[in-house]
Amino acid sequence: MALLVVMVAIALSLTLTVAFLQTQATLSQIDANVSRRDAALQAAQTGAAVALREMQAAGWAGVEKPLTATVVTDDAGSASYRVTFEKPPAIVSNVPQELGLCLVVKSVGTWSAAGNSAEKTQRTVEVLVRLQPRLAGRTVRAGDNAAADDLSPNPGSYDQIQQYALYAERDTSLVLDPQDRIDGQLRLQSGIALFGDPAWSSSIRTEYLKSVGAKHVASGSPRHPHPFGANGIPSTSPLVIFERSASSSLRNDLDRLGVSYAQTSESLTFPGADYSGWKRYRLYAGGFEYDAQTVGARLKNATLGPTDKNPLGIFYRQGPISVEENLTIVGTLVSTDTITFSDHSIHLASCQPRDGLGELLFPDAGQWPRLPAVVAEQVEIDRGVRMRIEGAVVVQRQFRGAGGDFEYLDVPNVDIVGTAISRPIAQPSSRVTIAGTQSLAAVRGEEQHAIWLASGTSGSWYPIRDVDAARRELTIVGQAEHASPTNFRIRRNRRRYVEIRGPVSGEQHDINRTNAWGNVSSIAWGLLYSRWDSDNRDRQSIGLPPIEFVDWLANPSNFSGWGFPYTSYGLPLDPTFHLEYAGGDRYRWSPPLFRPWTGTQSLAVHSGYRWKVLSWRELP
Repeated sequence: MALLVVMVAIALSLTLTVAFLQTQATLSQIDANVSRRDAALQAAQTGAAVALREMQAAGWAGVEKPLTATVVTDDAGSASYRVTFEKPPAIVSNVPQELGLCLVVKSVGTWSAAGNSAEKTQRTVEVLVRLQPRLAGRTVRAGDNAAADDLSPNPGSYDQIQQYALYAERDTSLVLDPQDRIDGQLRLQSGIALFGDPAWSSSIRTEYLKSVGAKHVASGSPRHPHPFGANGIPSTSPLVIFERSASSSLRNDLDRLGVSYAQTSESLTFPGADYSGWKRYRLYAGGFEYDAQTVGARLKNATLGPTDKNPLGIFYRQGPISVEENLTIVGTLVSTDTITFSDHSIHLASCQPRDGLGELLFPDAGQWPRLPAVVAEQVEIDRGVRMRIEGAVVVQRQFRGAGGDFEYLDVPNVDIVGTAISRPIAQPSSRVTIAGTQSLAAVRGEEQHAIWLASGTSGSWYPIRDVDAARRELTIVGQAEHASPTNFRIRRNRRRYVEIRGPVSGEQHDINRTNAWGNVSSIAWGLLYSRWDSDNRDRQSIGLPPIEFVDWLANPSNFSGWGFPYTSYGLPLDPTFHLEYAGGDRYRWSPPLFRPWTGTQSLAVHSGYRWKVLSWRELP
């Protein structure tokens, strides 16, 4: 019995010993597993930190090159990381440009057992970051330097070219006729064919130029008989700059119009187009590639804008494009051939970083560059177009056409004046708030009526898309910002016009004369001139001041029996082609918008991009 008790005790002791040894082995394995997971996590954390450091260096290889390294190696195994860069999920933001600036740094840390590659442990760290481009004019904070600028450089002389309302690099650079107007400084080679299409004699043409010069509108009135305007241009600056000597006859014409001009010895370089950079593009150098949306040969009845797959809103065609009615594009329309505009309700606006309420999306977004609204080999505009473009227009060869006759739409006639404020909302629209008590009950939306908003010595017509008479608010087509009250006028919209708010550049520009001016024969011009001269002699005989020739031609009563449009509008003066741009915007010739800045010497520390960490996640 004693022996049995001893044997049981020994067996129990052995059992407890085995159990203890098994527990110790399990605890050792758990400790080992925890250690390996910690090593994998630490490797992942190290990879994420290294990636964030590399992304802020001027030599960062970009999102297409993964980062890999081994962190530690010992007898048990090794820990390493692999970092890749991924597009963020769409749920991060509903703003395509913001998604384009964001990326996910995905760092996978791996512990691998020595001698057994199949035995491994992995942990993952995901860091969501957003690029914060440093641009001139931003608020410079601690750790920053005003010299750092991540703006992508433009080729050739486009930085200088885009400061002019119109630039042409070839002789006979510009053809202008009555009812054409350009507000802003011009840079031309040498020649302007000015008012050469009407079939009038040189003496009648000279009288018209002199009368237009005497009646130069500088008060912000919507009537602009003068072909040139100095809105936003310092009075000490010439309105026209020639790169070659202008002819004596052209200089005489400009003197009659009261237009200042100068010649420069500097020659600018107009860059050539690289269409491949538009078909597939990056928002910033080193960033993800995006494909422009391919469009067909005809565009009509559509609204196109940025998406998460096309954050800059680039719409591309290898070949010509015909743009027809009811088309709105927020972004850039690109053709490797000719873009022809041929109908009504066409609105193009280069993309800006604003949300649906018109608020800027990012810090310092007001300094963001823009891409052109139109890029093509050539642009042609039919006479019947009703179109508004907000943004740069870049043509490699010729910009020509327009010249639609002045005529109001057949809708109720209104004429309301006063003051208003305006602010941009979702592109391409703005909200206008009308001061005063004038009734807006007769004002119609759907672009049937339009509002003139004065700006400096000029202004612009904006089609009215929607009317809230009770709130005294109008939704208009176009980005208009008047924080302080400005003068307005509401009237019927024009049936035909081309309004461009941005620089136009190319080899040559030929703006058509309207039919109303071109259809007057040389004999009729002689009769009109004689009647005007006779009327002024009669006025002088009774002590009345003379009437300027340009004003006399605008009086429908002087065209009795001529028929439409003369009996309604005389020879119209209001422009049906109006280009207005005073410089100040920052356009890129093509994508990308940004590239990492490279500083030298003491500024080397500021090289590279700057990123903001939005979130840091450590996954199991």
